[in-house]
Amino acid sequence: IKKGETIIEVPGSEIINTKKAFYSDLNPIFYNHPDIFGKHLTDGEDMMVYSFMLHEIQKGDKSRYYQMIKMWPKDTDILLNWDEEDLEYLQDPTLMHEADVQYTDMMDSWNKLYKVLIEYPNYFKP
Repeated sequence: IKKGETIIEVPGSEIINTKKAFYSDLNPIFYNHPDIFGKHLTDGEDMMVYSFMLHEIQKGDKSRYYQMIKMWPKDTDILLNWDEEDLEYLQDPTLMHEADVQYTDMMDSWNKLYKVLIEYPNYFKP
């Protein structure tokens, strides 16, 4: 691969982003819950994209992104998913603390989002 050589091109219409999420059929949900999806929040736009992705995943083969979703990894090996015993092997209390903080933040965000999503059973299955 040469410097500056194009390896792959993806049409803009196939890229999942905040704009695509915002203008989807989930738009009323985003307007109804600015406390979760507002631009003024650090993770508001992320929550929009997460919701959009979950909605597309639940559509299964009816989603325009089905082929891409099928290729996503089913399991990720990131620090916040490690159990305590594996973290101890690192022998790094700072890294262990960071993993705990990341996990706590992620669960807090998920719990807030989940409370909203369950209000919309037409869009999100349990």
